[in-house]
Amino acid sequence: MLDQVISLGWGVLSFSREKAEKLVEEMIKKGESSKENGKYFVRSLVERGARERAVFKEDINNIAVNLLQKGIFATRAEFAKLEERVNKLEESTPVGTNEISEGNGEKSL
Repeated sequence: MLDQVISLGWGVLSFSREKAEKLVEEMIKKGESSKENGKYFVRSLVERGARERAVFKEDINNIAVNLLQKGIFATRAEFAKLEERVNKLEESTPVGTNEISEGNGEKSL
C-alpha cells in the first residue's frame, strides 16, 4: 500500500514536470526566459521532487514503525500466529458446543 501511495505521488510529480516543461517552452517562445534558465528550472523541480519523495517515504516508514511499536496494528507474523491459534481452538471444540450467545461471549446451554 505504501508503494501505491508513493507511486501516486510520483504520478502527480510527473504531471507537474510535464506542466513545468510546457510552461518553460511557452516562456522561451515568448522570450521571457532562455533555454538555459528553463532547463535549470525543470531540473531543480525534478531534484526537489526527488528529495521530497525521499523525505515523504521516510516519514511514512517512521509512522508505520511507531504504530507497530505502540501495538496498534498486528504484524503479518502476529496475525498468522493468531489465525493458527483460532484454527486449533476450532478444531479442538466439539461440534455443537461452539455456538456463542449474543452479547456476552458466553457459550449457550
